[in-house]
Amino acid sequence: MKRATTIFLAILFLSISSLAGQKFLLGVSGGYYSVSDSDFKDIYSSGSGIYGFLAGMNIWKGIQVFGSYKFFSVDGKTTYTKEDLKFSMNPLTLALRYNFGKEGWKLKPYAGAGIDFYSYKEDIVNESEFMKDTSDSVTGYHVQLGGSVELIKNLCLDLNFKYTIADAKPYEKTVKLGGTEFGIGLLFVF
Repeated sequence: MKRATTIFLAILFLSISSLAGQKFLLGVSGGYYSVSDSDFKDIYSSGSGIYGFLAGMNIWKGIQVFGSYKFFSVDGKTTYTKEDLKFSMNPLTLALRYNFGKEGWKLKPYAGAGIDFYSYKEDIVNESEFMKDTSDSVTGYHVQLGGSVELIKNLCLDLNFKYTIADAKPYEKTVKLGGTEFGIGLLFVF
Protein backbone atom coordinates (compact mmCIF):
# COMPACT_ATOMS: atom_id res chain seq x y z
CA MET A 1 0.00 0.00 0.00
CA LYS A 2 2.90 2.36 0.71
CA ARG A 3 4.18 1.85 -2.83
CA ALA A 4 0.73 2.59 -4.30
CA THR A 5 0.49 5.77 -2.21
CA THR A 6 3.97 6.86 -3.33
CA ILE A 7 3.11 6.23 -7.00
CA PHE A 8 -0.16 8.16 -6.65
CA LEU A 9 1.53 11.15 -5.02
CA ALA A 10 4.37 11.13 -7.58
CA ILE A 11 1.92 11.14 -10.50
CA LEU A 12 -0.11 13.92 -8.89
CA PHE A 13 3.03 16.00 -8.19
CA LEU A 14 4.41 15.55 -11.72
CA SER A 15 1.05 16.45 -13.21
CA ILE A 16 0.75 19.55 -11.07
CA SER A 17 4.27 20.76 -11.82
CA SER A 18 3.92 20.21 -15.58
CA LEU A 19 0.48 21.78 -15.90
CA ALA A 20 0.84 25.02 -14.00
CA GLY A 21 -2.07 27.32 -14.61
CA GLN A 22 -4.71 24.56 -14.72
CA LYS A 23 -7.65 24.32 -12.29
CA PHE A 24 -7.08 22.15 -9.22
CA LEU A 25 -9.80 20.53 -7.15
CA LEU A 26 -9.50 19.47 -3.49
CA GLY A 27 -12.28 18.15 -1.32
CA VAL A 28 -13.91 15.67 1.01
CA SER A 29 -16.49 13.00 0.30
CA GLY A 30 -18.91 10.68 2.00
CA GLY A 31 -21.18 7.98 0.74
CA TYR A 32 -22.37 4.42 0.89
CA TYR A 33 -20.33 1.43 -0.31
CA SER A 34 -21.76 -2.04 -0.88
CA VAL A 35 -19.34 -4.95 -1.38
CA SER A 36 -20.63 -7.25 -4.12
CA ASP A 37 -19.54 -10.60 -2.59
CA SER A 38 -22.55 -12.58 -1.29
CA ASP A 39 -20.55 -14.37 1.46
CA PHE A 40 -19.25 -11.00 2.64
CA LYS A 41 -22.84 -9.75 2.86
CA ASP A 42 -23.82 -12.79 4.97
CA ILE A 43 -21.15 -11.88 7.52
CA TYR A 44 -21.05 -8.09 7.44
CA SER A 45 -24.36 -6.87 6.01
CA SER A 46 -24.91 -5.23 2.67
CA GLY A 47 -22.66 -2.19 3.12
CA SER A 48 -21.64 0.81 5.16
CA GLY A 49 -20.47 4.40 4.99
CA ILE A 50 -17.31 5.37 3.12
CA TYR A 51 -15.46 8.66 3.69
CA GLY A 52 -12.37 10.28 2.28
CA PHE A 53 -10.41 12.94 0.47
CA LEU A 54 -10.47 13.94 -3.20
CA ALA A 55 -7.96 15.69 -5.45
CA GLY A 56 -8.01 16.41 -9.14
CA MET A 57 -7.18 18.80 -11.91
CA ASN A 58 -8.21 19.69 -15.42
CA ILE A 59 -5.54 18.57 -17.86
CA TRP A 60 -6.97 19.13 -21.34
CA LYS A 61 -10.33 20.04 -22.96
CA GLY A 62 -12.70 18.55 -20.39
CA ILE A 63 -10.38 15.74 -19.26
CA GLN A 64 -9.55 15.58 -15.57
CA VAL A 65 -7.11 13.41 -13.65
CA PHE A 66 -8.73 12.56 -10.35
CA GLY A 67 -7.69 10.70 -7.21
CA SER A 68 -9.16 9.77 -3.87
CA TYR A 69 -8.21 8.09 -0.62
CA LYS A 70 -11.10 6.71 1.43
CA PHE A 71 -11.93 4.83 4.62
CA PHE A 72 -14.46 1.98 4.88
CA SER A 73 -15.19 -0.09 7.98
CA VAL A 74 -17.91 -2.55 8.96
CA ASP A 75 -18.54 -4.96 11.88
CA GLY A 76 -19.86 -8.49 11.56
CA LYS A 77 -20.01 -11.98 13.06
CA THR A 78 -18.80 -15.34 11.80
CA THR A 79 -21.62 -17.47 10.42
CA TYR A 80 -21.18 -20.50 12.71
CA THR A 81 -19.51 -19.45 15.95
CA LYS A 82 -20.77 -15.83 15.94
CA GLU A 83 -17.30 -14.45 16.74
CA ASP A 84 -17.03 -10.68 16.44
CA LEU A 85 -15.25 -9.44 13.32
CA LYS A 86 -14.18 -6.05 12.05
CA PHE A 87 -13.37 -5.41 8.40
CA SER A 88 -11.65 -2.24 7.22
CA MET A 89 -10.53 -1.16 3.78
CA ASN A 90 -8.71 1.88 2.39
CA PRO A 91 -9.23 2.37 -1.35
CA LEU A 92 -6.75 4.59 -3.18
CA THR A 93 -8.11 5.55 -6.62
CA LEU A 94 -6.58 7.16 -9.68
CA ALA A 95 -8.91 7.95 -12.59
CA LEU A 96 -9.45 9.92 -15.76
CA ARG A 97 -12.79 11.66 -16.12
CA TYR A 98 -14.33 13.40 -19.10
CA ASN A 99 -16.38 16.42 -18.13
CA PHE A 100 -19.27 16.99 -20.57
CA GLY A 101 -20.05 20.47 -19.23
CA LYS A 102 -18.93 23.63 -20.94
CA GLU A 103 -17.16 26.56 -19.31
CA GLY A 104 -19.74 28.62 -17.45
CA TRP A 105 -22.25 25.79 -16.92
CA LYS A 106 -23.47 25.32 -13.34
CA LEU A 107 -24.04 21.57 -13.82
CA LYS A 108 -21.20 19.53 -15.33
CA PRO A 109 -21.88 15.81 -15.88
CA TYR A 110 -18.92 13.45 -16.26
CA ALA A 111 -17.96 9.84 -16.94
CA GLY A 112 -14.69 8.19 -16.02
CA ALA A 113 -12.66 5.07 -15.42
CA GLY A 114 -9.61 4.24 -13.38
CA ILE A 115 -7.55 1.93 -11.25
CA ASP A 116 -8.04 1.17 -7.56
CA PHE A 117 -5.56 -0.02 -4.93
CA TYR A 118 -7.41 -1.62 -1.99
CA SER A 119 -5.63 -2.24 1.31
CA TYR A 120 -7.84 -4.32 3.61
CA LYS A 121 -7.79 -5.97 7.01
CA GLU A 122 -10.11 -8.36 8.82
CA ASP A 123 -9.73 -8.44 12.60
CA ILE A 124 -11.06 -11.39 14.61
CA VAL A 125 -11.68 -10.49 18.25
CA ASN A 126 -10.90 -13.99 19.61
CA GLU A 127 -8.21 -15.43 17.35
CA SER A 128 -7.64 -19.20 17.32
CA GLU A 129 -5.52 -21.61 15.31
CA PHE A 130 -8.41 -21.87 12.83
CA MET A 131 -9.29 -18.19 12.66
CA LYS A 132 -6.61 -15.51 12.33
CA ASP A 133 -6.51 -11.84 11.39
CA THR A 134 -6.00 -11.22 7.69
CA SER A 135 -4.57 -8.24 5.85
CA ASP A 136 -3.50 -7.77 2.26
CA SER A 137 -4.01 -5.54 -0.75
CA VAL A 138 -5.57 -5.97 -4.17
CA THR A 139 -5.69 -3.96 -7.38
CA GLY A 140 -8.96 -3.38 -9.23
CA TYR A 141 -10.58 -1.06 -11.71
CA HIS A 142 -13.74 1.01 -11.88
CA VAL A 143 -16.13 3.04 -14.00
CA GLN A 144 -18.00 6.06 -12.70
CA LEU A 145 -20.74 8.52 -13.61
CA GLY A 146 -21.57 11.75 -11.89
CA GLY A 147 -21.92 15.45 -12.01
CA SER A 148 -20.74 18.52 -10.20
CA VAL A 149 -22.88 21.54 -9.40
CA GLU A 150 -21.34 24.93 -8.73
CA LEU A 151 -22.77 26.17 -5.41
CA ILE A 152 -20.83 29.42 -5.28
CA LYS A 153 -17.65 30.59 -6.99
CA ASN A 154 -14.87 28.03 -6.40
CA LEU A 155 -17.11 25.58 -4.47
CA CYS A 156 -18.85 22.58 -6.08
CA LEU A 157 -21.08 19.77 -4.92
CA ASP A 158 -20.10 16.46 -6.55
CA LEU A 159 -22.61 13.59 -6.86
CA ASN A 160 -21.41 10.26 -8.23
CA PHE A 161 -21.95 6.55 -8.79
CA LYS A 162 -18.98 4.18 -9.05
CA TYR A 163 -18.80 0.47 -9.85
CA THR A 164 -15.56 -1.31 -8.94
CA ILE A 165 -14.20 -4.77 -9.70
CA ALA A 166 -11.52 -5.89 -7.21
CA ASP A 167 -11.13 -9.59 -6.44
CA ALA A 168 -9.03 -10.57 -3.41
CA LYS A 169 -7.92 -14.08 -2.52
CA PRO A 170 -7.02 -14.05 1.18
CA TYR A 171 -7.64 -17.80 1.49
CA GLU A 172 -8.50 -20.49 -1.02
CA LYS A 173 -11.62 -18.63 -2.08
CA THR A 174 -11.94 -15.40 -4.06
CA VAL A 175 -13.69 -12.52 -2.30
CA LYS A 176 -15.21 -9.83 -4.51
CA LEU A 177 -14.31 -6.65 -2.59
CA GLY A 178 -15.46 -4.46 -5.46
CA GLY A 179 -18.99 -3.20 -5.52
CA THR A 180 -21.15 -0.14 -5.89
CA GLU A 181 -20.58 3.25 -4.32
CA PHE A 182 -22.91 6.23 -4.16
CA GLY A 183 -21.12 9.36 -3.04
CA ILE A 184 -21.38 13.05 -2.44
CA GLY A 185 -18.43 15.39 -2.19
CA LEU A 186 -17.58 19.01 -1.57
CA LEU A 187 -14.87 20.32 -3.92
CA PHE A 188 -12.89 23.53 -3.69
CA VAL A 189 -11.65 24.79 -7.08
CA PHE A 190 -8.34 26.70 -7.26
